[in-house]
Amino acid sequence: MLRFAITALALTSLLLPLNGQEKGPPEKNPAATKPPARRPVDLENLINDARSLPAEFAIDIFLRVAAANSVDKKWKQEILAEAFTLTAGVQNEIRLEGKPRTPVDTRVNYRSYAFDLNLDALSLRSKIISQMVLIDKDQALRMLSQIPARVRLPALSCSDQMVYNVDDFYKTLGSLSTTVHNERKIQQGERVQFLLPYIEGITSPAQIGPVIRMIAALRLTEKELFMVSQAFANALKQISADDRSFTAALIQDRTARSLFELIQLVKKEGGAYNEVANAARAYFAKHLNGARCEDNLTPKATKLPPQIEEINYFYPNSPLSIDDLQPSKVEKAVPIAEYFESKDGIKLSVELKELNGYEDDEPSAKESKTSSAWQERMLIYLRQLENWNGEGEASEIDHFHQKSVLYFALTRIVPPGDLRERVMTSYISFISDTNAIKESRIEWLLHERELLGLLQERKDDESSKLLESLMYSKNPILQAHARLIKANLN
Repeated sequence: MLRFAITALALTSLLLPLNGQEKGPPEKNPAATKPPARRPVDLENLINDARSLPAEFAIDIFLRVAAANSVDKKWKQEILAEAFTLTAGVQNEIRLEGKPRTPVDTRVNYRSYAFDLNLDALSLRSKIISQMVLIDKDQALRMLSQIPARVRLPALSCSDQMVYNVDDFYKTLGSLSTTVHNERKIQQGERVQFLLPYIEGITSPAQIGPVIRMIAALRLTEKELFMVSQAFANALKQISADDRSFTAALIQDRTARSLFELIQLVKKEGGAYNEVANAARAYFAKHLNGARCEDNLTPKATKLPPQIEEINYFYPNSPLSIDDLQPSKVEKAVPIAEYFESKDGIKLSVELKELNGYEDDEPSAKESKTSSAWQERMLIYLRQLENWNGEGEASEIDHFHQKSVLYFALTRIVPPGDLRERVMTSYISFISDTNAIKESRIEWLLHERELLGLLQERKDDESSKLLESLMYSKNPILQAHARLIKANLN
């Protein structure tokens, strides 16, 4: 019994410190628990509501919120990561632009303007990666790894009226390469190994100019330039492109000038000069002498285009000739239908010009826009515009573009006051219709942005009334954009 009592006493003495009856020395500099930063409620609500919108609109709102000064680094990272995931739901995968010499008042041209908003999936991913690399380089690289190095650009036909524009992607790639590769990594060959899959993955003329601009901006070492230029030459030999893409790149993106500059660079800096020069000549000869689109050809050309004359500088012994411009086949192209050619379209366009007065009219002949007669004519015109249902137009989106243009022009000529407020209210009601959104989100957004721009030009009183109209519209996208304006995030 005595032995048991002594053992129990010993155990009790060992347990006392654990029970808090005997404390050890206090910890040195205990880390203070930092409470998480409070997130602005209005911005959280914007993010939450944006999740119910189509992907383009949601991502656009996410990126605007992420750029706000009140958004901390951790929250910004979360917003960007979610925005990147949402790009899977974007309507257009690649940015497009109108082919050369596209008439102004056409669906192709307005669609091209809409693509300038950079809300296609590849442009959005590029933008998100560019912002993420400033916060977390590893996550930015993980995002990039989800984009194939061989960007998929399907062949176009002569009936296609738009061509690819992938410039933003290669700008992002070059910028990311500069950020994540320090001098040590460059010397170890990590940067060139990072770039090679993207150079080898070139399949379209639309990539040639952007890739060359990226190469020139990076100021590669001699060893890197040799490897990259060799890979570029090999990729150039493999391109067998459609004439729509080839000619658009030649004229709009100045492919010949880009290749001229690359050949000069590799000759000066020690790259694979002969390989690039020979591949460039073969590329031009193959495509100039191949199947061409009818609208890309100059009838009975007697001299070389200036772009080809420029590249001939490198081939004094075997210049490209007029014979190299003879196509093996000529394919018909579909003409582009121009706007304001239907009966109602012509009538509304002409009457709007008459309301505004012509530039060459004598000042004394122009009717005052404050007169009751002019204002009555304007109201009659507005009722006609409101009632125009697009009968006779090729499609609903064609009608939407033309009617939006007329509304925008009308708001520009109506003087301030009740009449202009009436026009703006009608304009908002028209834009609120969601039918155009179903067919093309970015084309609807193009005109909605014009409307928002008008709203912000107005003086405080008028602007606040119109902003309230947006807030109480039945269109959730207009509501969200009105809240962005109120939060100064537009």
